[in-house]
Amino acid sequence: MTGYKFSNKKVKENNLRLVLMKILQNSPISRIEISKKTGLTRSTVSELVKRLMEEGLIKESYKNIDKVGPGKKPILLIPETEKFFVIGYDLTVIHSEIVVMNLNGDVITKRPFISLKKLISLKNITEILNLFIKSLEEIKHDLNISNQSIKGIGVAFPGLVSRNNNSLSITPNLERYFDFSLIDKFSEKLGIPIVVDNNANMKALGELIYGIGKEVHDFLLVNISYGIGAGLVIQNQLFRGKYNLSGEIGHIKVAEDSDICSCGEKGCLETFSSVRSMVKKYYTKCNKKLDENYDMGKIINYANQGDQNAIQIFQESGFYLGKAIGNVLNIINVESVVLTGEIKKYWDIIEKDFYKGLNETTLPLIEKNTQIKLSELGEEITAIGAASMVLEDMLI
Repeated sequence: MTGYKFSNKKVKENNLRLVLMKILQNSPISRIEISKKTGLTRSTVSELVKRLMEEGLIKESYKNIDKVGPGKKPILLIPETEKFFVIGYDLTVIHSEIVVMNLNGDVITKRPFISLKKLISLKNITEILNLFIKSLEEIKHDLNISNQSIKGIGVAFPGLVSRNNNSLSITPNLERYFDFSLIDKFSEKLGIPIVVDNNANMKALGELIYGIGKEVHDFLLVNISYGIGAGLVIQNQLFRGKYNLSGEIGHIKVAEDSDICSCGEKGCLETFSSVRSMVKKYYTKCNKKLDENYDMGKIINYANQGDQNAIQIFQESGFYLGKAIGNVLNIINVESVVLTGEIKKYWDIIEKDFYKGLNETTLPLIEKNTQIKLSELGEEITAIGAASMVLEDMLI
């Protein structure tokens, strides 16, 4: 009996998320339309909508209602955009950002935050907490809002984050751990719920709600930035794996030998296709001092000017990335692959070599029926995804 109750509760939670997602994706939308899009009965949709309204996440709208056929005009549902806000922190090794958005996904404000590299280097816990608190107080002051108006805070982190036990997370590219008990203390002090997850998962959630998720139900998002990670969406839900450690595509072996990866092994995709490795390789080949800001723009310019060292690095990067994604597609067979991160700046340079690698490993029928595309969402998508995960966690 206990198992049955748990299963029924889980179904309701999933249906609640599904209804909220359809409202966020298709607002304004009627209950009847939600029923058609989700396959849920009208009575079930009405019950779930009532719960979402009680939570203050959505409201009814009587604007722009066109009557179609006999009967009453349908009442449309829209996100609550004025009372509540969610905040996303996108912590990255070099540059970090904070985004504040309303429940409709509209970005109200965004601003820079201390890089993860500098944050982790701080030894004083109080100093770290004060940085988070100061940033939040500035936002509250500028927007004239209180803690009660903030539904929650999402923190996107470039490392292995276990949602089952988020006290520690390893960040391979920084070769150290981050103590998430700091985030718990931050949450306790503010009285605001905070959720933490891997940045690729956050990006995938942002795509699910505001991007490609409006068109397809299954997709793989691959984030190519300082490191490489992936977020997998199956039937409109993030697939995290048992310990939330899925998506480590950067550590797929694509060659017999390479530089030593941050994980300690050789031959990993990250050693060929991550921004960190590509920039390091270029300056090593040219016998120049490493640009510690890892400015990919400079390497892109060198390649466009005909620099053979830069061109070779991009060709290698594209080929091995395609090869790795091809191997993954043979297993998961999703509808689409979304590429995001720094790769959007140099896709035109590596596209040809990417498809060479993809063709080498992917079964022809799978390659033919899989859409490869660049994300159409802006750079703040990670922070938006982090903020969106707050909404997801509220419904558990």
